[in-house]
Amino acid sequence: MTQIVRKNGSMYLGILLVWALCLAHFNPRLFAIVQGADNLAATATFTLFVAFLNLFWLYGIYHCFFWAYKLLGRPRPTSPPLGDSRPAAILYTVCNDFKRDAALACINQHYPDFHVYLLDDSTSIAERQRVDVFHAEFRCQTTVVRRPDRSGYKAGNLNHALRHQVRDSVYFAVIDADEVIPPDFLSSTIACFALGDDIAFVQANHEQNPRQPSRFADDLALGIAYHWNIYQPPRNDYGFVIFYGHGAVIRRDIWEQVGGFPEIVSEDLAFATRVRQHGYRGYFLADCVCYEDFPETFPQFRTRHEKWVKGVCQYFHTEFVPFFVSPRVTWPEKADVLMSCVSLFLPALFLIFVFTANAALPLLLAERHTLSVTLFGWSVPLMPAFFMEALFKDLWTPDFYLITLVGMFAPVFVYLGAAFRQPGKIFKLLFKSAVPYISLIVVSAWAILGYLFTREAQFTATGDKALSISGLNGAQSHFNANHPWVFKIETLLGLALTYLSFMTVNFALLSISTCLLLSPVVARVGWDGRLVSVLVTLPLAFALLAFASMGVGFMGMQGFSLFFLALHF
Repeated sequence: MTQIVRKNGSMYLGILLVWALCLAHFNPRLFAIVQGADNLAATATFTLFVAFLNLFWLYGIYHCFFWAYKLLGRPRPTSPPLGDSRPAAILYTVCNDFKRDAALACINQHYPDFHVYLLDDSTSIAERQRVDVFHAEFRCQTTVVRRPDRSGYKAGNLNHALRHQVRDSVYFAVIDADEVIPPDFLSSTIACFALGDDIAFVQANHEQNPRQPSRFADDLALGIAYHWNIYQPPRNDYGFVIFYGHGAVIRRDIWEQVGGFPEIVSEDLAFATRVRQHGYRGYFLADCVCYEDFPETFPQFRTRHEKWVKGVCQYFHTEFVPFFVSPRVTWPEKADVLMSCVSLFLPALFLIFVFTANAALPLLLAERHTLSVTLFGWSVPLMPAFFMEALFKDLWTPDFYLITLVGMFAPVFVYLGAAFRQPGKIFKLLFKSAVPYISLIVVSAWAILGYLFTREAQFTATGDKALSISGLNGAQSHFNANHPWVFKIETLLGLALTYLSFMTVNFALLSISTCLLLSPVVARVGWDGRLVSVLVTLPLAFALLAFASMGVGFMGMQGFSLFFLALHF
């Protein structure tokens, strides 16, 4: 019989308290702008605008608290010196993405009793042959497991192997095809099960694979380590430890108790939440570091995010409610899972916010003027423009400037310390990441619509060499992140936002519109070209110019401070 896991609620209490204070302090000032307005549409639109701001503030505070708790929290005990030595299995999952160095790392474990199973879901004959050649080289240490179909995606692959081939292991590890685990992976993770009978799985830490040859990955992958090192350790005490679907060891008896892996796209999250409903928990081991690949190309990066968004949609649809109402799950864990999942929807919500703030509100509330150019006494009218500065002039005080800064830059605060150790890599990451990440506002929205329309989520291995749009079934092919229609939509939205930036004299919007206009170019031309390398730095340059202008406006000069709210994400 397991006991209810107690989690410290101080971090999430702090997040909610600071957020509530921000709402109480800023919202009355915001709503004073439309106080007495008799235009119901304007009031409703402004209320939606404020609701979006409130949500983005919440996530800014959320990021700051994780950063602070990582910096100030006491070190967790490492794994016990004496570990278990009972039989273990390594399940190395493959789907047209076999990596020899990753498979070799599975073979070279310093553990007395283990066996490696190559779970090959590849559809490519050439990829299957690569797996067979490796198996022939290590015949005594490996077993190839294939199945007649790919039902249940990765979860189905794992369940099939565990039910039909892997029978005698007390523990099993789930390893992705691109993942390189350290030689002490099994011994250090399995030792952690001695920390408590209620531990169902031990999730290892991860960093970028330094041998990955892709320039796209080299430019952007530095964020992997900060995600793992900042956001995961506090969850042992203050939140919910998530099984990330790879780099983890699981107790087989608990896998059997919960009925195996739920055969959905987000099988990792669903399995972890089912485990908690049975009274067990996960443990994050920061000291055991595995290498993982970042998506090697821009299209693969988009495909991975699409899979995450659709997977969370499916999880909310099928698994979240039983977890949320379970009396065995503490409220900080419920809050943690909810905020982690909703964060994947933020790009799509930001897209709505941008048009609310820069199209709907100006049409309903702004003063309309005509921009003109005067030369030698002649005035030439150019275009209509909408000005809202007068409405917002009393809002821009130092405290509002600060909350805007937090709301926008909190996700990158984690890089500040590293900027002194690796300034070149950090600034390259910040300048080059705008186009890939801003393009996700359309990918996220398209993925949500795709799930709502089809009620299906597609599992696609990020490194699948056989990946193609035509390989998807029915309506799924039209809701693919790299479908030509998605890039056409990005182009149209980019042009629309460029027009809005001039119509509202909001040149900060150019940072977003430029990202959307460059996204199809990067997808077609590739990331490695010299011209692309220069162009993808423009959006952040626009954003920094806008931010500087907001600061000037705050000191008394009229800038485009209000309109910088378009970048509040």
